Amino acid sequence: MAIILSIFSLILNGYLFYLLKKLIEKTNTKKLDSILKNSLYLLDELDVRIDTLNTKMADDKKYLLQKLEDINNKNQRNNTELHRQLISKEFKELKSSVNETIKNVVKSVENIKIF
Repeated sequence: MAIILSIFSLILNGYLFYLLKKLIEKTNTKKLDSILKNSLYLLDELDVRIDTLNTKMADDKKYLLQKLEDINNKNQRNNTELHRQLISKEFKELKSSVNETIKNVVKSVENIKIF
């Protein structure tokens, strides 16, 4: 009886290995492995390109910020110069106006006769 069970067990184990071999052939693990390797390679390549783009974007951002800072400095200098010119012009006009007013007052005082 033990011999029959052992033989039956060996037959079932052999059949099990046969079915496993057939299943492996059906699923074609080699093809799946190659697809998986290609996918992993593409993912790695994508990561590298994303890192490159992030680096380039950071460099471009620094460059643009530097350019904006330069433009801001130029604009501030121009605004300061224009402000000085405007104040100078206004003071000249004020001086001219004050001179005219003083001349008018002097003329008025000269025209006054003392009785």
